[in-house]
Amino acid sequence: GEGMKLYLSSTLSDLEAERQAVKEALSGRYGYNIVDSYEADPHPLWESCIADVQACDAYLGIVGLRYGFVPPGQSKSITELEFDAAGEAGKERYLFLKSEEARFLPKDMDSHTGENERGKRIRRLRDRLQSAAGDLPRLALFTDAAALKVAVLRALPPSSSTGAEVNAGNDSGHDRIPPPPADATELQRMLHDHLHKHWRDLSRNKAFSGASLFEELPRPLTADKIFRLAREDEVERLLVLAPEYFTGKHAASWFSATAQEGAVCSAFLRIVLVAAERHFHSAGAIDTDTDDPLLETAADRMVSLVQAAARFGFGLCLLPGMDEPANVFPLHHPVAEFGNPGEQGLPLTNAELSAAIERKLPELGKNFTSGYLRWKIRLLEKRLGTSLVAMARPEGRFAQADARCALRDHLGTFDVRLFFPREARDELNAWVHQVADDLSDTFASIFSRAAANPPRSEASPPAAGGDDAV
Repeated sequence: GEGMKLYLSSTLSDLEAERQAVKEALSGRYGYNIVDSYEADPHPLWESCIADVQACDAYLGIVGLRYGFVPPGQSKSITELEFDAAGEAGKERYLFLKSEEARFLPKDMDSHTGENERGKRIRRLRDRLQSAAGDLPRLALFTDAAALKVAVLRALPPSSSTGAEVNAGNDSGHDRIPPPPADATELQRMLHDHLHKHWRDLSRNKAFSGASLFEELPRPLTADKIFRLAREDEVERLLVLAPEYFTGKHAASWFSATAQEGAVCSAFLRIVLVAAERHFHSAGAIDTDTDDPLLETAADRMVSLVQAAARFGFGLCLLPGMDEPANVFPLHHPVAEFGNPGEQGLPLTNAELSAAIERKLPELGKNFTSGYLRWKIRLLEKRLGTSLVAMARPEGRFAQADARCALRDHLGTFDVRLFFPREARDELNAWVHQVADDLSDTFASIFSRAAANPPRSEASPPAAGGDDAV
């Protein structure tokens, strides 16, 4: 099951590195499901913050030298209200105080900016927290993000699924995702599930909820309204407006996103993928009459993958930071000779399949049972949220349609999809050229590295990328 829910509370602009350190420490093998507090604004969102605190299993607070936003009509900041709400709800509270001996920028100190009574309010809160009066939790001091990570790992136990199960009755239906429409394609299902799973973060992100793409939708926005928009709105409008997020301060954000930004990036990309699939279908560019898994594709790799997804009905799982789908992998040397006595090539094909999904070289002499390989594949599918897809070159033995179909049927016994892409720009009709050019331009704006230029990531699926998978 999902790990324990931990509410992470702090002021945001001054403690961003510290918040990221906590997430890195606790959300991997430690297994916590981190629930974020979020940027305060004039809207009465603090009440939702309190509700989120109450729905979590535990609370972790980080306090620096900023007191934070005080909602209208309240005498305390959101940060202090969250701390008190966790105590009143009987939650386990973990508290980390940034030492005054640490390095602070002037903008991160109320005493320098003049906010909140020139620092008097944060001074009172820090004094209160350090008094250890009553039932206040014991706090730990830290000097920087690295020291905080060590302190957090020392203070918190690894999460077990039992906490989430015990608490499930208090949070009925909170994480239950309604089923998508019965006629939804796999790409549409992936968008539907992502919108519902991450709706709390998406709805409170101003760049998402304020996007011009959604300006004609009646308020309040809901996951279902956005899903219907992606399925029904004019395809060209979706392709032009959905990538707007990836301009300005969010340029290259696909390659440098925080967890919360990653959910937003993934939502916009999934909308684009659904629209792109519709674009191919509306162009009459998808020939579904033939049984052959060969596909004449456009030159652009991402466009050709969407064309294949539209033709063969599979999903594409892109994780922020990667520009190759984590669920699509090449088979370089499929060797199965179907119909030959003993089908001697099958063990080698299975060994290559096993290595390919882990992005490794095949190990000679490996001969996995089909049952073992099937369970390895199921585990990865669960993590990525969609089926695995293999690609192979339509060359050699696989220049023949019957050989391609036989390999497709064999991989189908593992629920792995297969197609054979062949770049054939000159043979595609003019309308498909136009669709491909539209999509190439759209994807270029999303996967631009111009602003960040981080090192190119290895295209290997993370051990558990399901939450952020596209």
